[in-house]
Amino acid sequence: MHISNNMAKPASITHLQKSILVTFSHSSLTKQFYWTGGTALTFSEHIFLRNITQRRVFDRWEFFLKNHGEARIEFVHYDFKNLKPRKKWNGILVDSLDDMAANKTMAMIDRKEPKDAFDVFSLIQKKRYTPESLLALAKRKFGLSVPVSVFWGEGIRGAEALFELRPLLFGTKSFQDRQIKEVISYFQRGAAELVRGRFA
Repeated sequence: MHISNNMAKPASITHLQKSILVTFSHSSLTKQFYWTGGTALTFSEHIFLRNITQRRVFDRWEFFLKNHGEARIEFVHYDFKNLKPRKKWNGILVDSLDDMAANKTMAMIDRKEPKDAFDVFSLIQKKRYTPESLLALAKRKFGLSVPVSVFWGEGIRGAEALFELRPLLFGTKSFQDRQIKEVISYFQRGAAELVRGRFA
């Protein structure tokens, strides 16, 4: 289960997201699904939800909820074994950090959404992963060997597209610009170092 909202906020979840988690924790869905994704990474009163719409997108169901805010929930069937046991938090199984890191790394390479580059950057900056350790986790989980050059290339592509997400980002325009430029710069430096190392 992935929960996202229309306003990215640092190190917190919204009232609506909390309400969704409480509702989810009291449902039979907890036997089949667990919490993972960017919101779970960021986060490491019960209300009645109205205005729920849904749609099927490939291997997932998306639900859109409105009530004092908006949220999107995805339910995805994942055939891959987890790397580490999930832990229970308030009645909800939560993916391990290593599993979320492997998933986000593969998403940055495969799904090509800008938010994944930001999440991978955050994992490296805040959780002390390295590109090599992230690729090793992704290989263990998905059985796919990805060259580090692809990691840097997809990171640059995703980071440069972060400007498209500006309406959804937290903070002033200058704060957003600084954060986005920091992410772009990180991936560009990594790619440049890799190239210099190969031709040295």
